[in-house]
Amino acid sequence: MNLATATQISTTPFVSAPNEAAPLPSVGRCAMAIHSPFPVERLLPRCVAALANQELVAAAARSQGISVFRVSRPTARVSAVDHGDETLTMWRDDAFSRTDLADRLSSAGRDCLVIVGGHAQIECLATATRAVREGFCPVLVTDALVDTDEFGATATARYVAAIGGRVCTSEELLAQWQGDERGRTTGND
Repeated sequence: MNLATATQISTTPFVSAPNEAAPLPSVGRCAMAIHSPFPVERLLPRCVAALANQELVAAAARSQGISVFRVSRPTARVSAVDHGDETLTMWRDDAFSRTDLADRLSSAGRDCLVIVGGHAQIECLATATRAVREGFCPVLVTDALVDTDEFGATATARYVAAIGGRVCTSEELLAQWQGDERGRTTGND
């Protein structure tokens, strides 16, 4: 199999068989973490689609009542005010260290964390790994990951699938959430 670039990831079948069989989490089980993107001047053209997919998934999450956390380092400027997203200051490479993210997820009854954003090989991977250790199921959205290396998102997705996380595309996740919405409106919970 050829390794894909960030814009090709959504069509690359690289997930292990057990992960493919696992259903995507329903809306009521999810929260979302968006790791801060690279500075715009450092983005490669292949990353533009990934940024668009991040915002598409985030907008769908907000419309479903899913908490969206903007995760960034103390030096980064992140604007969450426009959308009402919550902000988390990341002191280490993952979104859980020195934050109350695990407590927030547990108290809200959420056991899945949808992960998108920049620095896939470091921050998104570290958050997914820590989510597993904390007892949460990480859901990595492959076509909404950005990295400086064209293989970074693919390697991250492979590792997350290997440790028991769920790996999907934005299209697959949105289809699941839309199905959940149709079930709620027709009374088929």
